[in-house]
Amino acid sequence: TIVFVEVKTRVYSDREFPEKIVSSTQWARIETAARVFLSRHQRQHSPCRFDLVIVDATDKRKPRFEHFENARWARVG
Repeated sequence: TIVFVEVKTRVYSDREFPEKIVSSTQWARIETAARVFLSRHQRQHSPCRFDLVIVDATDKRKPRFEHFENARWARVG
């Protein structure tokens, strides 16, 4: 499985839901980039998924990481 990961950094204490952190426009761009990558590497039919990693840097001395597997469902193959 090929995993495409979007990483976002949160520096304020607002606790948005993961689906609001990446807009639909941003996901569309990520999906387009994934299609191009898969095509260039002749992997159009390989299974893939889209994950989201949030770096919570509200406490700069001790950042926290949240990993959301399958944060976006897309058909790119």
